Amino acid sequence: MTTQETLTGRDIGQAERAMRALLDRLLDVGGMTFEEWVALNLLVGSPGASGNLDTLTRRMAGSQQIGLDTAREAFARLERSGLAAARGGEEVALTSAGEARFHHIKGEVDRTMERLYLGLSPAELATAHRVLVTIAEHASRELASA
Repeated sequence: MTTQETLTGRDIGQAERAMRALLDRLLDVGGMTFEEWVALNLLVGSPGASGNLDTLTRRMAGSQQIGLDTAREAFARLERSGLAAARGGEEVALTSAGEARFHHIKGEVDRTMERLYLGLSPAELATAHRVLVTIAEHASRELASA
């Protein structure tokens, strides 16, 4: 009788490292760091593709488990490269160049993900999503309680 293997932290880590290596390769071609990509995604996800810099910085630092200075610097690099621009006070917004860069890289990421998901059914992907979201929520609670 064979036993079915169960998901381990090692499995999750190996998948995350492999996917991150692929993303880093795509970002390198696009001249962008991972932190800049995260900041760009936060701007795209904000209403009107803009947002309060302090709020975005805190969200990025919390979601990525990084310091506020590291998150702030990612937004500053986006501004220096012309992908984002300050809008009076604490507002920061994507520029048209930022939107174009986001959509180009996002298209490459989407095509890569399609190849990675080949042979997996929608039900399998939905289960994987549910499991990984639950694990992330549990880990966040553990971190918050420590």
